[in-house]
Parts: sequence; structure tokens; C-alpha cells
Amino acid sequence: MVAVRSSRFGLGAALFAVSLAGWFVASTPPPVQAQQYLSPRFGAQPIPSLPFTINQCGTYFLRECLTGVSGQNGIFIDADDVTIDLNGFSLIGVPGSQNAIAVSSGSSNTRIQNGTIRNWGGSGVIAIQGTNGHFQDLMLFDNGSDGLSTGANSVVIDCVAEGNALEGLDLAGNSSIRGCRAVGNGRYGIFANGGTRVVDNQCRGNGLAGAGAGIRPVGQ
Repeated sequence: MVAVRSSRFGLGAALFAVSLAGWFVASTPPPVQAQQYLSPRFGAQPIPSLPFTINQCGTYFLRECLTGVSGQNGIFIDADDVTIDLNGFSLIGVPGSQNAIAVSSGSSNTRIQNGTIRNWGGSGVIAIQGTNGHFQDLMLFDNGSDGLSTGANSVVIDCVAEGNALEGLDLAGNSSIRGCRAVGNGRYGIFANGGTRVVDNQCRGNGLAGAGAGIRPVGQ
């Protein structure tokens, strides 16, 4: 009798284990297939090609490297409160192209970040007519004018400007620039207008066009 009871107990335990194992298998969710791309944030809009005009506030991003068109800007911003996340990709100019990113007069709170802008016929980013810009983690190489020119009250952080024909980084008044590097630009590495705070930057080999230097403070 003891042996029988033990056998029944063992059989019950075995059946319970099988049932429990089946429950775990059945409850395991199916594998999730990876998406090809996840946008930087919910509600962001992709920039599919150049030229591209932004006339509404919001966040815009790249999903691949984009090449410009001769005679035109790459991206034209004509709105307040616009963020462009290059998302690690590049805006690439062609002969005869204008500026990679141009900000219209009076636009404010423009943010451009996280990518490379190179080989444009004009500036990499021209935002001198805007205000309160924020520019971060940009690499600005071999553009035909300035690498980056900002409007008043702007912030520039962790950018690299190299081989641009004029200024590497040109900041309007009451701005700040930190942690940037300007190398081999045609005139000034950093051109800082009145009231601009310049902290922890590196400049080397600028002024290749015959005039210029590392950092030029104006009206400080």
C-alpha cells in the first residue's frame, strides 16, 4: 500500500509538472520583430529628401544621409520652436548648392543637433536672423562660407568646425559657446560678438585665407 501511494503521488507530481511546464510555454509571448527604425521621439516627422521647407513647429529628423541640390538650400526653417535631429546622419552639399540649413528672419527657438554637415556652397547652418538657437553635437566640414553662424542669445555646445572657407563658428551677441573645436578655417575659428561667453574651446590653424585667428571677440 505504501508503494502504491508513493507511485500515485509520483504520477500526480509528474502530471502537475508537465501541466505547469505547458502553462509556461503557452504563456511565453511571441518574439517581437525589430523595426527598421524608431523615430527619436513620438510625433517627430522624418525629412525624406532635400530641399525641404519647415513651416510648422515640431521635431524633424533624418533616417538616412541626404544630398543637396544645386542652387538651393537644403532645409529652410520658417517657423518658431523647431528641432532638427540629424540622428547621426549627414547633410551633404553639391557644387552650386547654397546653405545646408537656413533659418528665416524672426524665427526663434531653433534647435539643430547630432550629425554632420559638409561640402555646401554656402554655410553649413546660417541662423543669423533668428534668435535663441541651440546647436549641439554638429560636425561642420568644408563648407563654402561659415560652418555655423547663429543669431543672438544662442548656445553652441560640442561642435566641430573644420575646413570652412570663412568663420568656423560665428556667434551673434549674448550667446555662449562651450566645448567646441575649430580647425583650419579660412578666417576665424570662433568669432564671438558682444556679450558672448567662450569657455573650454580649442582653435588651431585658422586664418588660412590670409586674415583671421583662433578666437576673435568683438565688442566685449
